[in-house]
Amino acid sequence: MLPHVAVIFLTGHAEIADSVDAMKAGAVDFLEEPVAEEKLFAAIRRAIKRAQAAKLVATEISAANSARARGFRACYGGVAQQTNRS
Repeated sequence: MLPHVAVIFLTGHAEIADSVDAMKAGAVDFLEEPVAEEKLFAAIRRAIKRAQAAKLVATEISAANSARARGFRACYGGVAQQTNRS
């Protein structure tokens, strides 16, 4: 699964093994029909929060990697240019 995509399993027939597999695969929740409206909305809120958090982490990691790459080029870029001139 994509880390920034939150999944809620909603089924009319569930086995315990199915719910365990879904949760191990990263599902936010595993609901069996009929499901109370508030329980479904609570699962949706959790899913949105998880997706937002995952997206924020991915953005921060990307920014950190970009900064690291810029620092590397700043430190070693001149060395590479000097080496190519030799």
